[in-house]
Amino acid sequence: MGNSIYFGSDKHVTTTNRLIFFKMRFSLLLISFITIATVTQAQISSKITGGKWSDPLTWVGDVVPAIGDNVTIVAGSSVIIRTENGSSDPAACNSLTIDGTLTMGAGGTNGARFLNIADALLINIGGTFSVDGLQFHQVSIGGNFTNYGTFLDLVNLKSHFIFNGAGSQVIDGTLPTQIFDLFDVVKTGGTLTTSGTVTGLTVSRLTLTSGDFVAPASVNISGNLILTAGSYTAGANTSLGGNFTKDLASFVAGSGTLTFNGSGVTQQVIGGTSTDQQFNNISTSGSANLKAGNTNGVVTVVNGNLVVGDGTTLEIQRPITVKGTTTVGNGTSGYLYFSSLGGTKTFEGHVSVSIGATWDNDDVNENIHFNNGITNNGIFIAGSGLHHFEINSQSVDGVLIIPSIDVPAGIILTNNGTFSVPTSLSGGSGTLVQGDNAVLNIGGTSNITTLSPTGLNNTVNYTGADQTV
Repeated sequence: MGNSIYFGSDKHVTTTNRLIFFKMRFSLLLISFITIATVTQAQISSKITGGKWSDPLTWVGDVVPAIGDNVTIVAGSSVIIRTENGSSDPAACNSLTIDGTLTMGAGGTNGARFLNIADALLINIGGTFSVDGLQFHQVSIGGNFTNYGTFLDLVNLKSHFIFNGAGSQVIDGTLPTQIFDLFDVVKTGGTLTTSGTVTGLTVSRLTLTSGDFVAPASVNISGNLILTAGSYTAGANTSLGGNFTKDLASFVAGSGTLTFNGSGVTQQVIGGTSTDQQFNNISTSGSANLKAGNTNGVVTVVNGNLVVGDGTTLEIQRPITVKGTTTVGNGTSGYLYFSSLGGTKTFEGHVSVSIGATWDNDDVNENIHFNNGITNNGIFIAGSGLHHFEINSQSVDGVLIIPSIDVPAGIILTNNGTFSVPTSLSGGSGTLVQGDNAVLNIGGTSNITTLSPTGLNNTVNYTGADQTV
């Protein structure tokens, strides 16, 4: 006989019987769990007559959906989320399929409506999801968002979509560009992405509080981009009408371009608590003044090209490094200026100031570092700061007046235009070469080792008093 155990004083059970007993208990327990799951994962459909989400008579079976239910709004049915479903008692379900019409709000002004979807939202062909545009109604989604029907959540229509799933989430649909108003990513795990069909996203504000978001190729944000924490991977083109704020989050710029195109606002700001703001290409359009670096210690790095468009202004307040080319204006205007001292300003690529455009260092007289020369066809106001021509041999073209320059050892600076140095031409072992038809005006001291006026028809003028050649 096998080992035995006793229940009470006279109940004797063998090991074999005990195993059968425990298997029976486990089977009953499993059946109980299945029964509970079946109850909490009910399939609920709206009646064709529709009605308020909070009204039991709206639903087949006369039961209001709960957070564990899979809900379908059938074709021909219209369901409205009204005042009863506020922040303290939101409409809720596990998944939501819309074949009919769902409306957040119904023209009232007495508070926002709330809808919590634990898993997926599917708008089928013929289905419609709309908001009334009077309140910022909030929808939280833990799964995928798929729109094959009509999604009337236009920018500035006052709605707030929050993607808060713990796993991967996908935005999919028929239209290549999906449109939201307020768009938040508050994920506890996984990544929010878009499908291959969806190549664009248009929102009025985008906030990343936690989790990862891989943006589609084109993102158009009419307001602010706020990156608090998590990771934001940008697509090829991002247009921003408001401020760029980055705190603890990472911004993966890739090879894309961030265009600041604000209009109707006086200023856009690159800021946040992060001291390292890394971008690829930056361009400006629209009418707003873009300020780079509004916080002490912020370093703006443009790993690609910087373009200040016609009619726009870029204010550089803190340290900046541009590794690609810098272009100010596109033939009619454009304004770049330095507004405060502090930190290094380095332009590693070629700097070009176009016709009608202005480069202005007159207010703060900052020291500027150039690695690949300057072409000026507009207005170049150097101020009294020292301009370093370093790292690479380079040239200056057009008409330039720079009071103080430095050409260090091993660097050849070639003048191909009219170049005036009224105060100090320094550089020790550096070389300044005159190109064909170039004019060089030296008004102050000059201790550069080699001045090579080898170009055809070039001119060197000494315009100061008591100068030594």
